[in-house]
Amino acid sequence: MLCVAITPWAAEWTWPSLLYPRFEAYIRPVGNLGVFAIFPCVGYVLARACLGLMVLPARDGREDAVLHARLAATGVAMARPSRLHPGP
Repeated sequence: MLCVAITPWAAEWTWPSLLYPRFEAYIRPVGNLGVFAIFPCVGYVLARACLGLMVLPARDGREDAVLHARLAATGVAMARPSRLHPGP
């Protein structure tokens, strides 16, 4: 979960610029040098796995509606700070 927490700041780190540009592109996007950056990809995988574990158990209709309402509220809460911290 640490990877998910530090992903937004990967674009601001200065130490990856000390690496060869193709290696730096694995930490954060650098032009057209990398196919994918590790931090955002790992963050998405872990977040989706966590979400899958929440949705997996069988529930009745009411519990399912409460879960989806909580997920929607979490999505809105996460979208608000992203407006304050623009991407790279």
